[in-house]
Amino acid sequence: MTPEHVKERFEEIRKLSGDPEMAHSREDDLYLDILTAIRDGTIIDAVRCCEEALKTHDLSFPRWCA
Repeated sequence: MTPEHVKERFEEIRKLSGDPEMAHSREDDLYLDILTAIRDGTIIDAVRCCEEALKTHDLSFPRWCA
């Protein structure tokens, strides 16, 4: 995983913000994928990847769990 890949995933989540359930699910998937990549040693520039991923919190859509 690279920062560029995370930026692509961010853009996908941004485009889904009109569907909050799907956007929230993809956001959770992104965070899990980053943690997994860190664990597996397959991430490039973990700090930058995390910085890019955390930008999803600036997106305005409801986040909730049933």
